[in-house]
Amino acid sequence: MHILHQGKRLPVWDNWLQAAGLLDRIDPARGMEFSTLDQVINAVKAAQASPSSINR
Repeated sequence: MHILHQGKRLPVWDNWLQAAGLLDRIDPARGMEFSTLDQVINAVKAAQASPSSINR
C-alpha cells in the first residue's frame, strides 16, 4: 500500500519491507495508492476484519 504526496509515492512501503527483510520476496512497486496514512490504516483494518482475507 502506497501513500502519495504531491502525486508521488512516498518510500514508506519500500522502507518497511527492507526493515522487515521482505524486500526480496515482495515487489514494492505493486499495491494500491492512498492519499493519507489514515486511509492506509483503515484499509488494512477493513481487510483484517473481512472474512475473505482469512487463510490467504
